[in-house]
Amino acid sequence: MNYNWDEQFLKRQADSELSNMQIVLKENNIDPNKKYSILDIGCSNGYNTKLVFQKYIYSQILGIDIDKARISNANQNNQDSNFSFICIDLLKTDINKFISAFGKFDIIFCSYVIQYFSNPLLFLTYCHMLLREGGMIFIKASDDNGKISYPKPEILKEIIELYSNYVAPDSDRFCASKCYSWLRSSGFTKIKYNYFTQDTTNLSTAEKISLYNNDFLFRKFNLDKYDKYCFGLQRYNYLLSLLYEMFQQDNFYYSSTSYIITAYF
Repeated sequence: MNYNWDEQFLKRQADSELSNMQIVLKENNIDPNKKYSILDIGCSNGYNTKLVFQKYIYSQILGIDIDKARISNANQNNQDSNFSFICIDLLKTDINKFISAFGKFDIIFCSYVIQYFSNPLLFLTYCHMLLREGGMIFIKASDDNGKISYPKPEILKEIIELYSNYVAPDSDRFCASKCYSWLRSSGFTKIKYNYFTQDTTNLSTAEKISLYNNDFLFRKFNLDKYDKYCFGLQRYNYLLSLLYEMFQQDNFYYSSTSYIITAYF
């Protein structure tokens, strides 16, 4: 599988969504001048972790990820003593030993990782165990049901279907709508959905292409590494090229909603 989640994409995504995260942190009275213990689950190369929490100089921030190379990158680029990064698979870890080693946390941050857990309910149960009483979890999640387009809406619909079936069958692209149920079942309270919508209204062509790149460039499949003769993948890449052309048309409308979901211990 090829998600095209390279360093450049991760940086572009983090930069474009920083203001949304800052809004939600402020609304929940998370003050950079206070001291928190923060856990970022699925921190990748640490860029987003540092970006979101760089002003939290009195806090201790731990980033964890299962990718050894990206954790190594995070540590190489880290010059701040209040940040640390370790390679660990949380669901394969003795949670009590983890708590003994690192304590419990005031804030847990998860950015676009929950869709990859085969058992998200167990993952959130672990998160609940890792929080101190009164602690909060912040989940950035996507849901392809939040994408609409016109004309020819069937093109976007088929892209989403083919992506789920062929490109990322292990990724739940409709997870945001399920998070409320999962969080409630895991013991969380005061759950709130924060919605952030982008659309093509009144955008320049360059801005429309930028929106396309943010939402679809990472989905493009590299057929050179896989079966070039797989009809589903060929069809998928063909539809992505059609959608790219449609984004540049004056009468084309596209809208996408992203979510930051908050909940309390």
